[in-house]
Amino acid sequence: ENIDIGGPAMIRASAKNSAHVAILSSPSQYPKIMEQMKANNGCTSLAFRRNLAAAAYALTSAYDSSVSQWMATQVTEPPSTKTVAFEVERPLKYGCNPHQLP
Repeated sequence: ENIDIGGPAMIRASAKNSAHVAILSSPSQYPKIMEQMKANNGCTSLAFRRNLAAAAYALTSAYDSSVSQWMATQVTEPPSTKTVAFEVERPLKYGCNPHQLP
């Protein structure tokens, strides 16, 4: 089994402490944190840290979902609950269908 528990635990711990810690869970976040730090004298705003925390929780949630799905294939009695993670392709306004403009 190649299931990582330490990495997701550290990401979650950092996200939980977003009042004081900025957790970067993707290299695509580097430019934004550099902008934040330049604009705020080396600091980041709470709103920015909360956005980072939300992204970190989404990442670990997707990882947990993948592990859960794999583990369900390895047992004789799979769990009755199944979670599925999706990536947002494009934002839609509530009630819109993909072929409609938001």
